[in-house]
Amino acid sequence: MNLAVIALHQQPPQPEEAIRLCERAVALNKDFAKAYEMLARAWYMKGNLPRAIEHLKRAVILNPDNPGLRTLLQTIKEKG
Repeated sequence: MNLAVIALHQQPPQPEEAIRLCERAVALNKDFAKAYEMLARAWYMKGNLPRAIEHLKRAVILNPDNPGLRTLLQTIKEKG
């Protein structure tokens, strides 16, 4: 998962690489909330708000005690 974070924070960002890594992570563990969060951030960077929202909703379900996820979800919904 650290590699996905690095891919998103590189200059220039590499959301495609982050998506690839996170999709592998969720294929191994469907309950990996952080992977869904990183997928959402990567799709958001690519301008695909529906995919970002889809993955953030899953992250919120898996990690309901994280208020940051709810805030990010609301922010992205307002932009879409």
